This record gives sequence, C-alpha cells and structure tokens, in this order.
Amino acid sequence: MRRKTRSMWFSGLLCLLCSLVLTPAYATKLKPQNLTSLIKDANSIIIGQVTNVTDGFNEKGLPYTEVTINVGRSLKGKMAQNKPYTFRQFGLLKPRKMENGNHYLGISPEGFPRWHKDENVMLFMYQPAKITGFQTTAGLTQGKLLLVAGKAANSHNNYGLFDDLEFSKVQLTSAENKMLGSSGPADLQVLTGLIEKAVSKQWIERGVMK
Repeated sequence: MRRKTRSMWFSGLLCLLCSLVLTPAYATKLKPQNLTSLIKDANSIIIGQVTNVTDGFNEKGLPYTEVTINVGRSLKGKMAQNKPYTFRQFGLLKPRKMENGNHYLGISPEGFPRWHKDENVMLFMYQPAKITGFQTTAGLTQGKLLLVAGKAANSHNNYGLFDDLEFSKVQLTSAENKMLGSSGPADLQVLTGLIEKAVSKQWIERGVMK
C-alpha cells in the first residue's frame, strides 16, 4: 500500500510539473503539425550538431536533460553561428538510483524528443517556459529533424509535415514543389531554402504561406 501511495503521489507530481513546462498547444498527446505550424510556433530554428547531453536536477529539484548544440546555421531567431547553445528539457535521460536507494523515474515524458551526442539536427525550438525555463522543440518529436546524407527527417518520417500547406502570390521552384509533394526524408538544401524564404519574407505573417 505504501508503494502504491508513493507511485500515485509521483504520478500526480509529474502531471503538475508537465503543466508548468508545456503550454496547452504542447500537451503530451501529440498533435500532427505541418511545416507552417512548426515555423510559426518556433521561437528559433537552428541547424547544428549535438555536442553534449547530460541530466540532473535543478535548484528547485526538477529533473532535466541538458542538451548543448553547436549552432551551424540559424534560420529563425538570433542564434550566434559556430557557438554553443545549451537548453534544458524537462525530465531525466533514464531512471536514476538515488542516495537513499530509491529509483527516481522522472524521465522526459513520451512524445518528447530524445537526444544523442554527435547527431546532426534541424530544430524548431519553442520558447523557454516562463516558470521553469525548460525548453523543447515545437511539435515535440515533430520539431526535431535528424540530418543524414543530405536528408532531413523527424522520428515520424516527416508524416504530415507537408500536409495542407497553402501558398499564394509566390512561385515555388520545381525542387520545392517536388519536395512538398513527396513523403519521407526531405532534401535538406531545399527544405532549408524554403524555410529561410518563409522567415525572411514573413510569408506566414503576411498570409502567403498557410
């Protein structure tokens, strides 16, 4: 009974902490988001390499995974290129045995991206949470694209990424049209160019890209 009570207490605490970390649009139940949504919701969009991944507890006792990215390119926001950017995502990398012998199970919730040193990524970074300072990707796992051999794909193989996109008053290139009409990993160069144009020319704010 004691173990069951402790488990129920921890589950309630975890739900409370998740509510502090996430806005309503980023509940743990993942909602499909296309490229327009990811660009719009992202506070910054970067391309870089993961150089370090650790975990621990902050000064308030909240569990975190700390990720450092060496920023190669900044597509949105004012991230300094060739400089490290470090953020903390809610939850540990894996359960941890505490000094008292108990196991702390507060890993990052299901739907949150997982991180590995040396992986090359494109990240649509959501703004840090006001209360905790924790940060993760817009669309959660949808907003982390792994870059391999000139291709970019999230853990859902880009499912829904190009669905229901609308463009008006712009002429897309043949390569862009081909990418938007395909499924699976996207050409990194073409995807990057499209995002840069959408951000610099404010396509979404002007209603050009929906």
